Amino acid sequence: MKQIFLCFSILLGGCTDLISPSRMLEDNLQQDIADRKVFFKKPELSVIGHGAAAFRDYPMNIVKVRGRAAAVRSNNWLLQAAYASAVKDSLERAFNRYQLDAVEIDIQLPPADHSLCKATGDDCAFIMHDTPQWEAIQKDDVAYDYLLKNRLSQVLEAFVNAGFHHDKTLYLELKTSAACQVIRPEAELQCDSVASRVRKVIQPYLVPRYVAQTKIAQPEVTDIERKRPWLQIVSFSPSAMASLYAQLPESQRQYVGFSLVAGFTEDASWPMSLLRARLSQLKGPVPVFDEQIQDFVAANVWIERVWFSPKGMSEPVTIMRNLQQRRLEQDALSPLGFSVSVYDTSLASFEKKMAGFDDNLLSFMVDVDRASK
Repeated sequence: MKQIFLCFSILLGGCTDLISPSRMLEDNLQQDIADRKVFFKKPELSVIGHGAAAFRDYPMNIVKVRGRAAAVRSNNWLLQAAYASAVKDSLERAFNRYQLDAVEIDIQLPPADHSLCKATGDDCAFIMHDTPQWEAIQKDDVAYDYLLKNRLSQVLEAFVNAGFHHDKTLYLELKTSAACQVIRPEAELQCDSVASRVRKVIQPYLVPRYVAQTKIAQPEVTDIERKRPWLQIVSFSPSAMASLYAQLPESQRQYVGFSLVAGFTEDASWPMSLLRARLSQLKGPVPVFDEQIQDFVAANVWIERVWFSPKGMSEPVTIMRNLQQRRLEQDALSPLGFSVSVYDTSLASFEKKMAGFDDNLLSFMVDVDRASK
């Protein structure tokens, strides 16, 4: 309740527009996408749909009644609350109707002794944005049944069965605790467990049968972009990704890519910019994109791309250009690619912060809403 009170009392616009502003409505989606490409002067940019491009339908969190999970709610707040639909249905809409190039979905892992894991074994990885209160999800709950039908393995199977792996990309965001987001030895054990569990689910797809067959038509797209595997791992946690990368046999690493999601920086002006950066953590832990994480990204060339949002950074162009320079000093043959989330506090704010950025920008991410704001 304190979080809700903070959102409504300090910023009258409400939490939804602070955390996920500048959403694109499906009726004007193609024009909005075209406008962003014109702004960047890059018609070849790939477009990624955040949360399966389904703001109105994507599983966000659970609704509790008398301490038990009654339902799974979508990415809406209070007055706009709606219930989540099947993730595979959102994939169909994102690719067949919206004609997007890629989607991003979130992986959540219950405690290993949870009843969901007892029912699914090594297949115990589910699609949901926020980390729910797992103890509230019990057998025979609506939420329990929803998660059983929206396992990571089922989404992967639906993706390849539909043939999307031929020319689309699926980004899997590893959700971790704050303890796993730091780069310290004490984080290794927890991060190793996350990586091991995810590895068991994705490994069947890291074989020649599922070789990337991306057929991006635009000649401006770099060879690196054209040949990227269709399965991509992203995370705020460099430690979790490093553990997953290390656990994969060298022969399988060519079939998966890795991108670091940059959190916010603490150079934002007080009070509004910094407050908005902190509000992003209402949906889960987000680390500061500090020097230690930037050093890690620069030094580890297997991290191919950095995802960032200008919402939590006062000078994102300067930050990313400096990071690119650090990478090139480490390995001039492995420049970083970048992907930017186009939602900020307003379109004007976004364009002001991102003016002139063309430094190996390869894609941008959008929120798509089926209904009026």
